[in-house]
Amino acid sequence: MTNLAYHVAEMTKAVRRRHLRDARVPVLTPPSRATGWLGVFARSPLTVLDRANDVADVVRFRIAYRDVYLVNEPRAIGHVLFDNDDNYRRGQQSHGELRRVLGPGMLTADDDEWERYRRLAQPSFRDARLAAVSACIDRLAPSLLERWAQAARDGRELLLGPETMRMTVRIAAEAFFQYRLDDGRAYRFFDALMLSQTDAFTRAVSLRTALFPFRPRPQSPVGAAYRFLRQLCEDIADSAAASQDDYLGDLRAPGAGLEREVLLAQIMTMLVSAPENPSNLLTFALFLLGTRPELERQARDEVRAVFGDQPVTSAGLRQLVLLRAIIQETLRLYPGAWGFERMAIADDEVGGYRIRAGSTVLLSPYAMHRNPRHWDRPLVFDPARFLEPQVERHRFAYFPFGGGKRTCIGNRLAETLGLHLLASLLQRFRITPTSAELPRLAALFTLRPAGPVKVRVSAI
Repeated sequence: MTNLAYHVAEMTKAVRRRHLRDARVPVLTPPSRATGWLGVFARSPLTVLDRANDVADVVRFRIAYRDVYLVNEPRAIGHVLFDNDDNYRRGQQSHGELRRVLGPGMLTADDDEWERYRRLAQPSFRDARLAAVSACIDRLAPSLLERWAQAARDGRELLLGPETMRMTVRIAAEAFFQYRLDDGRAYRFFDALMLSQTDAFTRAVSLRTALFPFRPRPQSPVGAAYRFLRQLCEDIADSAAASQDDYLGDLRAPGAGLEREVLLAQIMTMLVSAPENPSNLLTFALFLLGTRPELERQARDEVRAVFGDQPVTSAGLRQLVLLRAIIQETLRLYPGAWGFERMAIADDEVGGYRIRAGSTVLLSPYAMHRNPRHWDRPLVFDPARFLEPQVERHRFAYFPFGGGKRTCIGNRLAETLGLHLLASLLQRFRITPTSAELPRLAALFTLRPAGPVKVRVSAI
């Protein structure tokens, strides 16, 4: 179905079911009678989520012709993602645009395709393969820190986003594909990913996409970004260094039967998802610790108590209790995946409200983690909340990596890579942000700072 046909069909269904809307669901009053919350959502989805958080745990708001139900209560989230997940499929529009960036890969596949791709990827996330990934991190991390040591000597500012991505994408490329990515292309990867994601998300929330499908001109910045990402995936696919004992080997295994375009899409999915969440996590965590010198000192003391002056290794990460709590609290405030869109196949009851077939349901870790009805002091960065064993939380009160059968397959990798690099950086450097406030947040397909996060580092 073309983009235009999809939107026409959705508009028709919206009109037909208008008289069936359940008025009992609390409504977020729209700023525009014509387009509802479309304009605000296109500029800043988080603004809409924050407003909805002030209303109730289940809230209906309108984006153009679509009614969207934000479900923001742990048991109700569990019902959609786990208890009755067969009744919900992925929303089409946002994933259609994400598919333009990643191709027909695991993150954008429909259920039948997704199950197949998930089976192909599963071996790379089992303990034995993750141990090999950890060994790769152990080997690469020290050399990746040398640029920071030079910046400390020079008194030079660093931009956290590109710097953390440089580390994580180089590790991911070598760990999963035995492909060596130099610093120049690692920085270019960050820029290309930001341009392509911004382009795709802008289109996902725009009505113009339905009427005027757009393909970027090859020589435009966005076109160059897509072309660079594509070429990088082709280079990895053609790399002679890949073996049967890595992710690319799994994709090429007899019986996988992947066409060239699908193979490239799986490479793109891994190349984007494996480094991006740890990169964002590190950016937020380093900034937060830089504004809390005492907490930063406590975390550094813990790292030094375990590793001394020796390089951080994966074997000792389990002993970093405080640092793990810092990681968890950072993911609470700034989850990489800020929202998941689902479409109800049949009528359902969610959180005590009737959800009609065809309705869009939005599940948001960002909103849930900041819900004042379910978290104490939700806007305060307080890692101690994850050090209190007596606190019992519903499993879906905290779900930074999603839940149910579509839980992020790389959640352990993201936390391990983030924890390893954060420990390595704190062991050697003191972080001083040049601004006391983060830039505003950009909620694209992942959550990240919208502007540069600048820091200075000094050697310990």
